[in-house]
Amino acid sequence: MNIKDIQPITGYVLIKPEVIEDEKKTKSGLIIVNKSKDKLPQKGEVIAVAGDLKKYIGVGVGDTIIYKMWDGNDFDLDGVKYRFLQVEDILATVKK
Repeated sequence: MNIKDIQPITGYVLIKPEVIEDEKKTKSGLIIVNKSKDKLPQKGEVIAVAGDLKKYIGVGVGDTIIYKMWDGNDFDLDGVKYRFLQVEDILATVKK
């Protein structure tokens, strides 16, 4: 199965969530652990949309969106994590 073969049903979008790094390393070598990662806004790239959602809600393939933190259903394909979201779970689009 290929990700391009997946078509969400009415009212859903398929996104690839943005990966949030758990830790960062400073120039001097100190490791800073991100303990508040669950509090960060959830962002992702739209991979597929149901029908003509772009026309109705302004969200299309390739857009970056911010969505509700605990919503959606995860889906794993070939080691890559994706998430199905209901349209109501989308909070905003991010301008490029």
